[in-house]
Amino acid sequence: MRGYDADGRRDPRWRGRNDDRNAAYSDVLFSSGMRRSEGGSLLTIEVPELIAAD
Repeated sequence: MRGYDADGRRDPRWRGRNDDRNAAYSDVLFSSGMRRSEGGSLLTIEVPELIAAD
């Protein structure tokens, strides 16, 4: 993911341009336990706002 191969080295064939978006999507799915179909239908208004720690 994000242009790296399974060994953690940069893949010279990688031509992605949405690396951060794709990684954030997979992080959300993994950390929340959602399925792909659930994450794909998630609306912006359903995502809670980030509350800064004091």
